Amino acid sequence: MPPRKRRSPGHIEELPSGSFRAVVFAGLNPQSGRERRIRETARTHAEATKLLTKLQRQVDENKQPKSSITVGQSVAQWLEVADLQTTTRERYDDLIRLYVLPTFGILQAGKLDAELLERFYARLQKCRELVSSIALPDLRRRRQRLMCER
Repeated sequence: MPPRKRRSPGHIEELPSGSFRAVVFAGLNPQSGRERRIRETARTHAEATKLLTKLQRQVDENKQPKSSITVGQSVAQWLEVADLQTTTRERYDDLIRLYVLPTFGILQAGKLDAELLERFYARLQKCRELVSSIALPDLRRRRQRLMCER
């Protein structure tokens, strides 16, 4: 068997604008089998060299984003395959629509971390009245709800 061709850990390419792009091979996408590459652009070759080193370190430490999927897309895909009772699905749909998507919907799933989730959960705990006031719309609760949403 011939020796397996080794992939280059990365390279720098010059763009038509005069900027430089650092490109690093980050493995294969397990679903599609296509190559994943991470890229960053810099103004100078020296900056691109530093970026190349940083990207290679991210790949070595397995810290690069696996895809550009958003939290909203990820939640939608999960809901498609989740085995839920009708009432549970309706409740999840409502909670996701009201709380998760406005906060995290367009965020790349790879950028969602524990700190963001903890702050989100703390805000929900602090504004517990927000959740309970949906069914009881009196003037006092509406004011509190508006204060929590800010």
